[in-house]
Amino acid sequence: MRTKALAFAGLIAVCPSWVAAQTSVAVSDPVRIEANQTLTLEHAWALAERGNPVLNAARARMAAAQGALTDAAAPLYNNPELTLERTRRAVPQSGSPDQRRNEWNVGLAQTIEIAGQRGHRLAVNEAAVVALEAEIEDQTRQLRSSVAQAFNRVLALQQRIALDEEALELFERTALAVEKRRAAGEDTRLDANVAAVEAERARHQL
Repeated sequence: MRTKALAFAGLIAVCPSWVAAQTSVAVSDPVRIEANQTLTLEHAWALAERGNPVLNAARARMAAAQGALTDAAAPLYNNPELTLERTRRAVPQSGSPDQRRNEWNVGLAQTIEIAGQRGHRLAVNEAAVVALEAEIEDQTRQLRSSVAQAFNRVLALQQRIALDEEALELFERTALAVEKRRAAGEDTRLDANVAAVEAERARHQL
């Protein structure tokens, strides 16, 4: 759906808290829109999803969950431990002072998971990612619904303004015509006043 004819200023009036979140968008941002530029519903969705703090927080949690899943899928989840020890030992020498020697010990330890521990950890992390995906999808759907409602309200108001402008023009032309007829003696002052009142009412309505 490519619904158009929505001015950005109209959305500010309907949804000011949402628009306030967009003021920090960079000039080079592909979803940026100028104040006098026509806004489509798809563009409004992109702006809202980009600036919504709840949705952005959920995406950040998703990145962390995916990182945890990547770590859990590693063949050796636990890092190996390397140890290095040095011992100074005095070796007695017959007829000579004790000789001191350095002895080095190197050790390597690696924790190996058994009894399906890796599989359980993978399942937990995969479930967390799936849950976050569902949460992001639900939040996106709710956000799009709110933006679409605001978008359509503004479109309805714009259409109403157009109709009121046409009605005002019609009433003003009618009032002018009645005034001319009154001046020519074809209509009464009451008719002219009624036409003027209707034109003023249409102007206030607009």
